[in-house]
Amino acid sequence: MRVLVLGAGNTGLSGANVAADLSAIDSANELEQYVSLISSSSLNSILQGVECVDGTPYSAIMANTDKTNIINIVTGLIVNINIAVHNNNMIALTTAVSDFYGYTNLLEKSIASKKRQQSWSDCTQRNFSIVLELVNHIREVGGQALSIWLNENFNITKQNTTNTYRSDLLDELRASYVRPMVLVKQEKMQFSFKNINNQVKAFLYSDYMASVKSINSIDKAMLFNSYKVTLEPNNRGKNSDNNTNNDSSDTKAKSIQKASFRVIPVLLLVGAVYGLTKSDKKTKK
Repeated sequence: MRVLVLGAGNTGLSGANVAADLSAIDSANELEQYVSLISSSSLNSILQGVECVDGTPYSAIMANTDKTNIINIVTGLIVNINIAVHNNNMIALTTAVSDFYGYTNLLEKSIASKKRQQSWSDCTQRNFSIVLELVNHIREVGGQALSIWLNENFNITKQNTTNTYRSDLLDELRASYVRPMVLVKQEKMQFSFKNINNQVKAFLYSDYMASVKSINSIDKAMLFNSYKVTLEPNNRGKNSDNNTNNDSSDTKAKSIQKASFRVIPVLLLVGAVYGLTKSDKKTKK
């Protein structure tokens, strides 16, 4: 079964056509590669140059390494969203969406906390600010674009549960290594297709998203026009089993295992991050 269909003119890092043949991409692995390639390219276009020389508390090498790893993490989060839809696994989609919002919020809060911790030099402060600007673009523009995409394609129901995200799981990032650690709770949502016959465009960080300066300037038509790949979910008409969010620990463990990161070999921490997220029920007052 063909996984997705490419429209004309999809380009990658080199600007070359990714696929002139509609059947050129026909597997989940190639879907991962395509989403990763386009998202990484677009995210890299947001970056500014860093200024601190080596030997400063947060040098150019440290900042550039952090930015590369942040892009890898975010790309993996985006891939998981698409793979969940491709697999018609709404439990995995619940987890993947929670992770996108949870980790982007966690990155912002932990880096901002690190920046405030002491009186850094002006140069170090600027490097923190540049990395934080990238994270805020992902959190705000990327988060709003994801919300628009979800509302276009899915019925959404809020759940009475949250996932907890801990900054110590991001300690390999110099910018987010902070003590005491930062905790972020993210509300979980349940999804079902609005119309099983509608085409679902793959969500990715497109060049258009990278060019947007604020959430208020997102144009929905231009946003969806920037998505060139159509997902073809497996057995989309038979999704009742995967739409039921079971709170048993066994079901959660299986869901997390199936939705584990596949495309981020750079950071071993990412596998731990995904597996160690804790699901909590909200305490009712």
